[in-house]
Amino acid sequence: MHYLANNESLLFYLKQDYNEMNNIFYEETEISQHLLALIQSNLGKANERIRNARK
Repeated sequence: MHYLANNESLLFYLKQDYNEMNNIFYEETEISQHLLALIQSNLGKANERIRNARK
């Protein structure tokens, strides 16, 4: 999960932490960076589609 407003990222291992109490974003850096890159890429694509639709 990534909050754009405050640039905060959260990652939870729901199998063991179903209450989302332990943010492991900074512990699992490889996974975190991969997921954050996917979010940013898809957000960029969505923004591009919106800009193109307004033309």
